[in-house]
Amino acid sequence: SDHVIDLCWSPQKEKIAAAAVSGPITIFQFVYMGVFCWHMIMPRWWIVPVSWAAFVVVTILLAIPFPADYANGSSGYFSSMFFIALLGGYAYYREGERAYFILAAAPLFAISIFFRSIDENICDSFSLGTHFVWHTLNGGMLYCLFVGLMKSSIEKESS
Repeated sequence: SDHVIDLCWSPQKEKIAAAAVSGPITIFQFVYMGVFCWHMIMPRWWIVPVSWAAFVVVTILLAIPFPADYANGSSGYFSSMFFIALLGGYAYYREGERAYFILAAAPLFAISIFFRSIDENICDSFSLGTHFVWHTLNGGMLYCLFVGLMKSSIEKESS
């Protein structure tokens, strides 16, 4: 391309980065879900592997209607979005305003997936693309997940 700055995400860049990115993301998802389920649902040995199994099953089921290339390769994040919304809804139901941050992570992630999805199509008219928005909003989403879990846990212990 003739662009001076070409930050647009492409399938070639995605293949190169996939191995470096997917491992840490997967580890984070399983650790966060385990910690959340242990602290927010119930501290029982079986709750963590059951939550992990549910996540794997939902991921597989969502791969059926949404192939890997759907939405510019963003469909692999649909199960994560579903579980963030599910955990956020549960936390808000159980904890009320203490869990507002966890609940807020779901729309942030949905918006970030939107920007990741349109990146490839928008690059011809906007050379910076929108992939940087995906990363920026994901930073906000991770902040909300961490702060929400910590705030809820700390306030629960002090009450």
